[in-house]
Amino acid sequence: MSILASTDIPFTNNKQIILQVDKKASDAILSANGKSSNYYQPNEPEDPKENDLWFKTTLSGITTNFYQYVGGRWVESFNTLSAISADLGNVVAGSITGVIINNGNGTFSVDKNGNLKAANAEIVGKIQADGSYSFLTNIGELITHANRVILSDGNVRVYERDTNLSIFHTNRGLTTSLAANGDSNWNTTSSYLDLRSRDGATLHGGSGLKLRAKGAAGIDFTDVLQLSHITLTSNGTTTNNFLFLDKNTFDIGCKNMRNVDGYQAYFNGTGTGNTLGASSDTNPTNQNNTPVLKAGGIRVRSTDTHFYVAVDGVGGTLRVTNLAGNGEDPITYRPVRASQLDTTSSYTYKTNISEMKRLANPILDELKVCEYDLEADVQNGISNPQIGLISEYSPQVAAPDGMAINIYKLLNLLLKGHQESLGDVKGLTVSLEMVLIELEEKEIRLKAAEQKIIEMTELLAGMETRLQALEK
Repeated sequence: MSILASTDIPFTNNKQIILQVDKKASDAILSANGKSSNYYQPNEPEDPKENDLWFKTTLSGITTNFYQYVGGRWVESFNTLSAISADLGNVVAGSITGVIINNGNGTFSVDKNGNLKAANAEIVGKIQADGSYSFLTNIGELITHANRVILSDGNVRVYERDTNLSIFHTNRGLTTSLAANGDSNWNTTSSYLDLRSRDGATLHGGSGLKLRAKGAAGIDFTDVLQLSHITLTSNGTTTNNFLFLDKNTFDIGCKNMRNVDGYQAYFNGTGTGNTLGASSDTNPTNQNNTPVLKAGGIRVRSTDTHFYVAVDGVGGTLRVTNLAGNGEDPITYRPVRASQLDTTSSYTYKTNISEMKRLANPILDELKVCEYDLEADVQNGISNPQIGLISEYSPQVAAPDGMAINIYKLLNLLLKGHQESLGDVKGLTVSLEMVLIELEEKEIRLKAAEQKIIEMTELLAGMETRLQALEK
């Protein structure tokens, strides 16, 4: 017998439906004893009569539908069991085509494709799933693996059927290995995460190994036998980077770090300006174990143009000292030499700009130019007399801390004084020119007067001659 159902088969108490089915069956029997006929065939009967019954069957004789000829047409009495609710003990059938089966408060379903879905399932025994998948390796090769997944004895194991390479859970943690049974190196590897080849010593990670943790994550090699060194390499064709990334700070602890050419990396642990070094350059640490940068030269990359020295703070300055840095009192400063020293002077960086109205020469007159020697030169037996200003004696051009001279301010003060002197010279020149013009005018008038005197002298001489002639 085969019971076919296309929708639900809810097993609940519904005696009314059962009675209706029973009544239909009784009416069918009575009808069979009367004038009506019963047909058991796949196709619709010919020349039926009122109340005839047709049990539609398959070619093998299995009844699929039940019809009654009423009012000149076949009326289906029922074609599914979806409308039937009954309390049943055992249901025996050739096949049940159903979608959802309810059992108490639980539900599981089997769709037409054979997919089973259940809210909860308790497996007694073993579940095994075989299949294959393909993936692209990091060298662009497409590889297909035949895998098997087994759930049994409270354990989950996934392994490749061709090589027996597997990943499974044990009391030592999550493990992946090749033929772990009988591996002599098993107990010398890791008790947490084991990535091993056949010998249990070589770590493999075709596409990379990532360890992620919300708190702390670490790799401890203290229990691994015969560990001579740890090697971290990169064989990428585009970039070869080994990165430590953290959104705030990241500390690396090591005795020293050098590049592949043997040059030691520079670490500045405290940022102090105390650069008092140790006895040799091979151990460049100061008294506070703070690393010191020692180099014969510093250059920018070929892709860069400028060399920037970042100074924090509003009053921060770039200072060139001897090897002690600020480790001496007083600090010993060293000269700066370049082909050109430019001072940023764009209005972009300035505000409250106005022309200086004060006279510069009175300020310059107050400055005292001194001759002196540097204490560091005297201590080292160097004779190099200097000429300049003393910041304590020259507050007009001193730096904010009073320990240096603002050369830019002094230079422009000299320029302003020079402009004022040029103005005075120009004024004197104009006055001199006016005096010279006046002298020229007086000289012309003097020459004219001299000419008149000559003329008067000649006139008097002529008159004297005529007077003498008259007297004779």
